[in-house]
Amino acid sequence: MKEGLNAAILSGDLALIAELYRLGEPPALQSVYPDFSPQFAAIEACEDHGSVLALALLLRLGADPNERHASGDTPLLMAAYRGLPSALALLLSHGADPAVRGPEGDTPLSALVGQGRVDLVEMLLVCGADRTLEERTGFTESTVLEIAASKLDIAMIRSLLRAGARTVALDGRKVVDSLPARKGAVDPAWDAAFGLLTSGM
Repeated sequence: MKEGLNAAILSGDLALIAELYRLGEPPALQSVYPDFSPQFAAIEACEDHGSVLALALLLRLGADPNERHASGDTPLLMAAYRGLPSALALLLSHGADPAVRGPEGDTPLSALVGQGRVDLVEMLLVCGADRTLEERTGFTESTVLEIAASKLDIAMIRSLLRAGARTVALDGRKVVDSLPARKGAVDPAWDAAFGLLTSGM
């Protein structure tokens, strides 16, 4: 039974997951996912197989959506790093903290802005991640608007400005300074980003 819960999660056997979880089987998942609790294994299974059913069941049975992995990440951070929309929605609906920070200072919002996932960013913003709009995150110590500007992600810039992101950071840095160098005399993406960041929308 040592790997029973692990095997049940990986195979998507919901009846066995429920039985083992209720019996209190320790989450001995070391063979495939070292140091992972059941909900972390479920995030991995969601990425591998595209199904959130195991995660949904674990959350329904009382698994903590804010549990930290040994690395310092939470299930929501893991789902954000992997860009898993259904897992993100499920975790948020079960009380996962949208403003959580990972061990390197990343937030779910900064991870998804970096991936250009406007749809998921907007979901996070309405669920409370707007509290992290002005925070500097990750190794680059950038705000999410600076991340979007550095990628010339016009749709993301618009979305973040609508949510209240500032074009001048709290420390006085101008977000427009995060734009990459222009690519010649004609650079429509650069011009559009510059226009948004200097006009405030």
